[in-house]
Amino acid sequence: MAGIFYVNGIDTKACYQGTGRLAGKVLIISANAQPFGKHDLYCDLSNPTNSKCYYYQTSPQPEPVKAHITITSLDENFIELIWTENSTRWEIEGELSGSVALNNA
Repeated sequence: MAGIFYVNGIDTKACYQGTGRLAGKVLIISANAQPFGKHDLYCDLSNPTNSKCYYYQTSPQPEPVKAHITITSLDENFIELIWTENSTRWEIEGELSGSVALNNA
């Protein structure tokens, strides 16, 4: 299951898109956007405070940056959430093809 996810800054005008995939109850969004470079957002749908981001521009084996997500919409066709990392907030939305497994998240 994969899909396109749109990442829009709430407190900034920055926006970009990435490719999302589901690994169990974790939505992983991979993107390569300036000024962040290549990074992966791990959105833990079952434990939102356990979310994290890995920034590969700073290191080939980066330490995770802790984040928190707030799920605003979740069904078998669509995911929308607010990503909070340090003092920045991002609205993330997108669809996963064949994502019926999200019903139990």
